[in-house]
Amino acid sequence: MAETRSLAEQLPCIGHLPHAQMRALILALARSLDGVVPTATSTQPMGAPRIRIHTLGRFAIEIDGWPLDFSGRVPRKPLDLLTAIVARGGRNVAVTTICADLWLDADGATAMQSFNVTLHRLRKLLDAREALCVRGGRLSLDPATFWVDALVFEQAIAHMDGHHEAQPGQSDASVERFDAALDLYQGAFLPMHDAPWATVLRERLRSKFVRAVGAYAERCDRLGQHDLSIAVYRRAIEIDPLAEELYRRLMAEYDRLGLTADAVALYRRCGLMLGRLLGVMPAVETRELYAAIQRKLQAATRGGAEAAAERFAYGEGATSGPGGVGSLAGERTLRSVSGL
Repeated sequence: MAETRSLAEQLPCIGHLPHAQMRALILALARSLDGVVPTATSTQPMGAPRIRIHTLGRFAIEIDGWPLDFSGRVPRKPLDLLTAIVARGGRNVAVTTICADLWLDADGATAMQSFNVTLHRLRKLLDAREALCVRGGRLSLDPATFWVDALVFEQAIAHMDGHHEAQPGQSDASVERFDAALDLYQGAFLPMHDAPWATVLRERLRSKFVRAVGAYAERCDRLGQHDLSIAVYRRAIEIDPLAEELYRRLMAEYDRLGLTADAVALYRRCGLMLGRLLGVMPAVETRELYAAIQRKLQAATRGGAEAAAERFAYGEGATSGPGGVGSLAGERTLRSVSGL
C-alpha cells in the first residue's frame, strides 16, 4: 500500500499537471488499488488526432477522447488564443494578426510578450508543445494532432461544391456528403463570443450552411420529394434558429405548395426568435415575402366570400325575397366565409 499512499498524497496537487500526466497518475492509482487498469470510456479511434475542438453550437475540448474539464478558474486568455487561431483558419496565421485580435490596445512589444506567455500557457494546458508550431512569424495547429469541427465543416462543404449530382444509373453520394456536413454543423460558431474575428467566421460558416441546405432542398424538390425538402429546412432551423435566410426559403417553399398558414406561422416564429435573442426585427426581404404571402391569403379569402355572395345572388339556398329567412341565412353564410 506504500505506492497507493504515495500516489494518494499527490492527488491534491495534480491540478497543475498537464492533461496527459494527470490521466497517467489516475490510472496508476487505480492500478495500485486493485491491480486492474480501468477501461477508458473514450471512443477515440486509433491514429485519430488526439485533440478535438468543438466550436459549432458549443465550445468543448477533448484530449485523447477525454473532455477537458475546467472545474476551477477558466484559463480565458489561452482559450481566446486557441479560438482566434481557429477563426483565422488554423494554418499559417500571422502572429501579428493574432496580436491585433487579442491585444489591440497594446504596443507591439507588449503584445508580443503577452502572446508568448499566453502561447506557453496554452501549450501546457493542452499538453501539445510541438503541435502549436510557430515558424517564420506564423502559427499553425498541427492537423495530425488537432481536429476542429469548424475547419472540417468547411472542408466538407468544399467537397460538396466540387461534386455534381450523379447522372441516371450512377451512384449519388450527395446524401452522404450532406449528412456528414449536417452532423458537423451543430450551431453557430462560438455563439456567445462577440469578438470581430469570431463574428466574421460565424457568418461565413452560417452562409455556407444555408447554401448547402438550400442546394440539397432544391434537389429534393426536383425529385418531387417536397416533404423531405420541408423536413430538411425545419431541421436546419432547429440547428441554427438565427439563420434568417432559412426561414425565408422555407416560407417560400410553403407558399409554393399552398401551405399559406404554415408560412405565416413560420414568419411569426422567425420574428419571435430574432426579437428575443438578437433584439432585432426580420430583414426587409423577409418582411416583403411575408407581405406578399399575406396578400395572397387575403385575395383567397375575398375570392371565397365573393363566390359565396354570387351563389346567393343567383338564388342558391334562398327561400324568400329580400328581408326573408333566405336573406338572413345568406348573410350569415357570407359573414362566416369572410371571417366577419
